[in-house]
Amino acid sequence: MKTKLLTLTISCVLAANLYANTGGGINDILDSTLILKQKVKDERDEVKKALTLVFEASTGAKNTIDALIASGADIETLAYKNAIKNASTANKAAQVAIEAKDPADITYYANYAIQFSKLVADYTTQVVEKDKKLKNESAKNTLKKQAQSTTKKSEQANSKKEILEKKIQERKKLAEDIKEKIESAKANASKEQLEIFKNLETFLEQSNTASALTEKDDKGNDGVKLLENTLNDIQIKQDSISTDKYLSGLAKTPNKDSKIVDVFKLDSKERQEVVNNIKKSTEDIANTISKQINFNENISFSNSLLTQNRVVLLSYLNDDDLKLARAIKSIEGNYYADNTTANLIKDYQEKTSNLWANAIKSYSNFSDSYQKQNIITLGIDTKIDDFIYGFYTSYTRANFNTKETYLNSKNYSFGTYLNYTNSQNELNLDMSLTKSKNELSTMLNFNGANVNKNGNFDSSSINANIDYGYALKAYDSLYIKPFLGFSYINTQNKAFVENGLLAFKYGSQTYSTLKAKLGTEIRYYNSRGFLYLKPSISKEIYNKFKDIKLNYAGINDNILIKSDAKKRVNFELLSGADIDLNESFSLNINFGTKINKNLKNYIGGAGLRYKF
Repeated sequence: MKTKLLTLTISCVLAANLYANTGGGINDILDSTLILKQKVKDERDEVKKALTLVFEASTGAKNTIDALIASGADIETLAYKNAIKNASTANKAAQVAIEAKDPADITYYANYAIQFSKLVADYTTQVVEKDKKLKNESAKNTLKKQAQSTTKKSEQANSKKEILEKKIQERKKLAEDIKEKIESAKANASKEQLEIFKNLETFLEQSNTASALTEKDDKGNDGVKLLENTLNDIQIKQDSISTDKYLSGLAKTPNKDSKIVDVFKLDSKERQEVVNNIKKSTEDIANTISKQINFNENISFSNSLLTQNRVVLLSYLNDDDLKLARAIKSIEGNYYADNTTANLIKDYQEKTSNLWANAIKSYSNFSDSYQKQNIITLGIDTKIDDFIYGFYTSYTRANFNTKETYLNSKNYSFGTYLNYTNSQNELNLDMSLTKSKNELSTMLNFNGANVNKNGNFDSSSINANIDYGYALKAYDSLYIKPFLGFSYINTQNKAFVENGLLAFKYGSQTYSTLKAKLGTEIRYYNSRGFLYLKPSISKEIYNKFKDIKLNYAGINDNILIKSDAKKRVNFELLSGADIDLNESFSLNINFGTKINKNLKNYIGGAGLRYKF
């Protein structure tokens, strides 16, 4: 048995090389071998059933003889002597059948045991009918019943033996078909391949005896279990050098959970379906990880929406008429205004510092999924001469869902913005840094079972926006400003390892993009506040993706998932309004949208400003 195991182990290793050179041919052979293994298993079940009935028939023959001896029948009759002789032969044949190592020998000796058991019953019946010394009716009835029972058991054993013979023939025919496939493949085989075929032929020979009850190794494994283990080893070895890295990685993974091992008991088509599910799951996860990029882009877009509101608000200070109108509005209703009115106006005009807070909700709709974001932002800004300076910080909770994956993200952003106005020329600059903590969970359908996995990874993003515009006063308080701008974002996702069955290690990912933007800003001011619209078209003129590399945890064979590096055109709209509540407080409302072929993103929110 140990020699057989060594031979089969060598066969496993050689079979792997065969696959590399003969493509799907080895898969066809191994699929047939899986069927052969099942036939051996079925055959072994029939062996057990047949031998059980053979044993019962031979035992019935022995019990018949015991009853015959006790009946007082004439021991000198030929029928009596033949019954005794055939019972002995039946029991010996049954014992040989049970101990046989070849299924063909089992059926051969089982047939002898069955036929001699029937003869025992037949001769016993003759004794009952013809022996004149046998006058005890009770003894006669006992012998008749015993003979009939033995005959019935013999017929049952014979029926089961015929079924077993049919199973053996089917198994042998399949083994011959496999051998023919091997012979056909030998024509163009190398020396190494010929050695492989030789070992596979040895394997087929061993399958001839695997169904025998006597076939056991030193660990107590029966022949069927031995074949199953060997086929598993062959399949795993063969798949481990597959050009499909999902399949080869699965074969090499050190985690030999029963769910994984069971995959290699499937035929090649079923096994490929399992591998395809794994591949689809990792692609979904990679796509979900890349959505962190969308999170950061949306955060940047939200920041632009808020800082644009601040710039529009403070820009009115460059218009003397508007400054005076808003200052007078601030003391409206003061019936006791006197010489201090001028001072009040002066104080109002000098209040150019602001604390502000906003809450924003964002919703993005993709073709097969969606993401949500809730953003809280705090900021401070001031105007000094022709410059507006501002700083802000924000906290964002975001999540992304598909049918099988869920990404939850906590994002912390810090940014600054600057506006410079010289006559009708305006220059805006906005920069921010975002740090993120991400939790990923996924569910995989693995060979009919749901496998849950999870992982955590950090990410960071830097963002910069700059645009230049020339403001034209249409009439009164209406301004139109054509502008040209650029935006840059760089996001990095760190590597991480999943937890759970079939855990993967996902490599780091980097994404950079530069957009050019062309649009028009429309502003309208009055004594109580303002309204603005800023539609634009942006085009990605440069982007660079670092493709995601992944591998099964503990395996170094990298699988590369290509990133979507298409350069897209976006329509963007920023809009907002600000209304003074009193001298120090104002309410602002903001709305933005960004739309391209694959994405529809909507942002809306409101906030308060305190002026000091």
